[in-house]
Amino acid sequence: MLNSDALSTEQMQLIAAQTGFTETTFVSRLNESVPRFRYFSPKSEMNLCGHGTIAAWTALQEQNFNSERNQLIETKIGRLNIGEVRTPKGIQVQMQQGVAQFSSVLKQFPEASIHPICLETYLAEADMHGRHFSATQSGTKEDPVTGTASGVMGAYYAKYINPQSWGRHTFRVEQGHEMKREGLVEVTVNYIAKNWEVMIAGVCVRKTSRILII
Repeated sequence: MLNSDALSTEQMQLIAAQTGFTETTFVSRLNESVPRFRYFSPKSEMNLCGHGTIAAWTALQEQNFNSERNQLIETKIGRLNIGEVRTPKGIQVQMQQGVAQFSSVLKQFPEASIHPICLETYLAEADMHGRHFSATQSGTKEDPVTGTASGVMGAYYAKYINPQSWGRHTFRVEQGHEMKREGLVEVTVNYIAKNWEVMIAGVCVRKTSRILII
């Protein structure tokens, strides 16, 4: 949802519950140098949503947003870099993620969502297949495409499944086939200073439009 400056947190949460999407993105501060992105599941606010960012940024481009002036967004986890590439399929939006971490996640966050992966894929160009079962507090059961989790999958693949040397590597992660809402996320990982930096990218596909009366 664009131009959400006038909405309170409670109103954003209510709208997210009404839409029923796994995540709804609210964009504000478009007149400032760094716009603000907030993400809500039907029951709670989230720190970051990769595919929600890609969808919202695509919507901004459709509204002729001046992206040359704004290559950063503000989220609950801090400022992230955003880029875009024009492709025959549409605008491919690229989003930086935080450094990938793997150890003791479920012990630290017992209500975290679960993201099983496998190397058998539906698409020949995909390197991995994933599903995303939502956290208990989100109000949804499964996510068709999960950008941030796909980013971690890329780093996991490079570190544990097919160990890579220093440098940049690109993978493709498919998801959503079981829900008949399939998608493909391009993941680029870069091993620098003993950390895996992650960038995800994808082309947004419009599925539906809704008008909400607040």
